[in-house]
Amino acid sequence: MISGTLLHAIEAIVLLGYFCAMGGYILFFAHQEPRQARMASRILGATVAIHMTWWVLKIHRLGYFPFSQWADCVSFIAFALALGYLFIELAARERRMGFCITPLPFLLQALAIHQLWRSNLAVQPPAELHSAWANLHVATALIACAAFALSFCVSVMYLMLSREIRSKILGRFFHRIPPLAVLDEINAKLLALGLALFTVAVAVGIIWEQVESVERIPAAGQALMMAIWACYGVNVLGGMKFGWQGARMSLLSIFNFTLVLVAIILGGFAGKTFHG
Repeated sequence: MISGTLLHAIEAIVLLGYFCAMGGYILFFAHQEPRQARMASRILGATVAIHMTWWVLKIHRLGYFPFSQWADCVSFIAFALALGYLFIELAARERRMGFCITPLPFLLQALAIHQLWRSNLAVQPPAELHSAWANLHVATALIACAAFALSFCVSVMYLMLSREIRSKILGRFFHRIPPLAVLDEINAKLLALGLALFTVAVAVGIIWEQVESVERIPAAGQALMMAIWACYGVNVLGGMKFGWQGARMSLLSIFNFTLVLVAIILGGFAGKTFHG
């Protein structure tokens, strides 16, 4: 039998791993020593693997996907965000974004642990949340949130570098952040991926309600989720149809992610998931 103490110990190790990876990427940003970047990547990779192990153990103990609690959803976003960043590193062969991205999974995991250590694993969620439709709905929505979080971080870096270039005083950001064109391309792909996943999540949620006759999501939660979907739709459509790029896309991405954060914070205060 997997004990709650073991799960809490692994949660602490994961938090420490994200903290060490964040520190490594920040040191690399400050000193530009390649070995620091390599070490930070290895620590992050190991932490993601441990975090995945935690998910497997928790699912095995509970017998279902633990997506009914706010803290578990936040922890899943932290996991998906860190894993997504590792994929970006491998695909783009670019480690210079880690200093801006890795603080987010650390902070999200810290928030999750604060709630997880106060929660009761014996509390059973409603039966309808054990359904495959429910799991697919929540998982795709959370992975979309992770893609939006990555887009937010890339957008922040884009604006920092763009501002430095416009000032004509080329400092740390110019030499230590990927070029604007690279950031813009990564941002566009993350936004498109996030919107596609979020669209799937909305569609699956509608099917779930109809097929299993579950209790409808509160109107306020539905409105917030649809607002997020519409705003990101404008963001992606603007880039595809009207040629929006650069600072405009980054500003929209940052604004849109504030809506995601509102959903996360409201879910935390309510003690539920994001639109419960």
